[in-house]
Amino acid sequence: MKMDQKKIRLNILAGLSSIPLSLAIQMVDTPLNWLMFFLCFYCEIGAGLRQAIQRGAIVGFCTAIINFIWIINGTAAFTGNGLLLGLGIMLVFCILFSLYSVIVAASYVLLRGSLTNKLSWLYISVGGGCLFVIIDFVMLSLGKGFSTCMYVNYIPFAMNIYAIQPTVLLGPLIVTFVVVMVNYQVAYFCYFKQWRKLFIPFTIIVAYLFCGWIILVSYQGQSNTIEAQKNNVAILQPNISPQISWDDNSGDFLVQRYFDMNRKAMNTNASLYVWPETAIPWNFSKNDAFLKQIDVITSPKGVVHLLGMNTDFKNRLYYNSVYSIAPGGKILGRYDKRSALSLVEKPFLGVFLPFFTHNGFQIKENPSNEPIQTSFGKAGILLCNESSIPSLAFKTVDRGANFLVNPGNDGWFANTYIPKQHFYHSRLRAVENRKDIVVNNNNGYSGLIMSDGNVSVMAKGEDANVLLGVLQPNSLKTKAEFGSKIFLFMCVVLLPLCVFFNRK
Repeated sequence: MKMDQKKIRLNILAGLSSIPLSLAIQMVDTPLNWLMFFLCFYCEIGAGLRQAIQRGAIVGFCTAIINFIWIINGTAAFTGNGLLLGLGIMLVFCILFSLYSVIVAASYVLLRGSLTNKLSWLYISVGGGCLFVIIDFVMLSLGKGFSTCMYVNYIPFAMNIYAIQPTVLLGPLIVTFVVVMVNYQVAYFCYFKQWRKLFIPFTIIVAYLFCGWIILVSYQGQSNTIEAQKNNVAILQPNISPQISWDDNSGDFLVQRYFDMNRKAMNTNASLYVWPETAIPWNFSKNDAFLKQIDVITSPKGVVHLLGMNTDFKNRLYYNSVYSIAPGGKILGRYDKRSALSLVEKPFLGVFLPFFTHNGFQIKENPSNEPIQTSFGKAGILLCNESSIPSLAFKTVDRGANFLVNPGNDGWFANTYIPKQHFYHSRLRAVENRKDIVVNNNNGYSGLIMSDGNVSVMAKGEDANVLLGVLQPNSLKTKAEFGSKIFLFMCVVLLPLCVFFNRK
């Protein structure tokens, strides 16, 4: 009877563990994020395989319900097809996230063994860190098309400037490794009441953050000795609800809003204007009357625009593009999105959810990693969800990008945690590549993040606004891409070794 009661309590605790997990997922900035997995791991330590699978399913489903409920209203608004479709999609994601949690829990039990080894806490924690690194890598590799719902375990720590500095050497997965490792250790020591050993994981956290501080100070000292060109940039935030259709009733008002923002920006000394993704809802034409009027307003100061518009491909298939447009309408370059969103920009397994306001166009992907020329140097574009994919930033920087730009549209989930995650993915890309990044997300967070990770400008989109920042392009190239591959390889090698030695 006592054993049954203990199992019930641990099952309840598994459900409650979704709370700290959700606080981290929803980017609530608290030191408790460093213990986000503690309750999950605590529930699994003494569990058999069947119990671990059961508790993994509980953790996954409860966490998914809390964090995916926005999909119901978001899908209804997005497609115009009511709430039932959104409910169905949310349940699918809940099942998938539960399956993800079950796989993690089962893998943990197989890794854990019998816990008879005196160094089990070390082998389990290091092996667990390696396991989660591999899981996050698989998520990044296979989940690119679902990046608005894709969760990687390092993203909550992008809010801590010291925690993200080691990513410039080893990529973002080093954060996952450290966090998971210390959570396994805390759970193990608490479960077996080895209270004195709790200093080990907390010392690791302090040492890790200290290393981050050293890396940051070293880079800031290095960058201060380099004469970097400073350029003023204007971030044009229209903050137009995605449910507003450009038609005869709203068109004049919306066009006037853009004209007013450009006139406001002209009162500054900015010479690069960054627009959000698909800021203009019709396809690009060099003789577009709207673009000509924008040129009339801004060409006296030699302004270059990075402007989001679609480009015709064929039929209802378009490129999601960003144009670099100089005075006189001269096209300096064009970037086309490399990784379209599954279900909403491209079909997934034959299923497609069209924008109800745009009659179901689809996005054609363009694999080119080339940056585009601006008056400040070459801009590496990461369109919307692409900022969550480290490899895309690495590739465009490798091709010569001097700074990064992330135009996006967070309108469909503006009141969720997604826009904040979106912004902090950009912060990671800035640090990993040591490149300033301009972020302009319609109805989301926009601003300017410096190459050292400091957020120079940040504002949540509500009304039309113009943000100003100082951009410092550079030609630096980091070892983050190479380091991330080496680190992943080390984790793949270490995981079976930890299992082997723990079972000796």
